[in-house]
Amino acid sequence: VTIHWLTESGEVAWMRMRCNARVVATAKDGELVIRFRVNKRKGPFEEIQFECHIPGGKPVEINETQWKLDGLTLKVDAPFGVPKYQNKNLHTMISWSLAKDMIKDDFSVILSVVAE
Repeated sequence: VTIHWLTESGEVAWMRMRCNARVVATAKDGELVIRFRVNKRKGPFEEIQFECHIPGGKPVEINETQWKLDGLTLKVDAPFGVPKYQNKNLHTMISWSLAKDMIKDDFSVILSVVAE
């Protein structure tokens, strides 16, 4: 699952989800719904990551319900609280670490564009 957008300076930025879970993603205007499928035979996965490439290296602002990236602000609806994030050069990793017994059933993460 990958999202592309233009930064405030007009450069192309992207964000892709990295996770070893089965997902079904549905996009409509201004919204991305990522449905995670729990494989009961394989057991739970332990991390959900979003790798972001944002030219210009502007700092990001991350909280439980909103991610503010250069040129894109997303409302985040996820059942895990505040993700951790780390900036490295032009890459930002946003992730949730999940306890093995935390995920028992299918769930969704919804990313919605906030108009600026």
